[in-house]
Amino acid sequence: KISDDTMHFSLSLLFLSTIAFCSPVPQVLPTAQDVTQSVINIHNAVLELDATVQAFQGGSFETAIVEGKEVLAGVAKIHTVNREGFRRATLALPPFSVEDTIKFIDTVVATGWLSQSFQHGQSPNFMHVDVSIPNATKHLREKEPVFKANGFSAIVIASLALLEFDHDTFSAAAAKNFNLATDKAKLAEGVGAAANIHSVIQDTIVFY
Repeated sequence: KISDDTMHFSLSLLFLSTIAFCSPVPQVLPTAQDVTQSVINIHNAVLELDATVQAFQGGSFETAIVEGKEVLAGVAKIHTVNREGFRRATLALPPFSVEDTIKFIDTVVATGWLSQSFQHGQSPNFMHVDVSIPNATKHLREKEPVFKANGFSAIVIASLALLEFDHDTFSAAAAKNFNLATDKAKLAEGVGAAANIHSVIQDTIVFY
């Protein structure tokens, strides 16, 4: 026979577990800083893939397979950090502040200072995605004969199509958070940078 105390204790546990199940779980929404950090994460992943692409030599079947897997791993990493950025941008509460909007755009756009720093021999890590992605696609076009000779053209095209979709959807999700009180020229700069990235990816798909 179950004692009254045991029954009371069991019912109390059931009641508490029901409350825990039904109560909303507090969720910290992404901030503008989180969304901007995703742009930096994408940039860093692009630099890694660019280095892998430039190192691709192909040749024997075994070598091509190993190097091809490394290229695909690089594509997968960009896709992963981009989707993280998309989720952050989608969940963030709009609008960003004007200051955060400008910071996001400046992180995407290769500003004059960033371009001058690179020209003067500083680390490519000073570049942002509006420089690193065009540079990466340039190197990818240069490698077209090697990828074609090793049977990787279709894989390159499919990878670029995926990354183009990722870029376009992340850009759209981020743009909904822009503060419309931001200087119109700055907003146009951001739209132009996103359009440039889309264009260079699309041009590389056509090239292949």
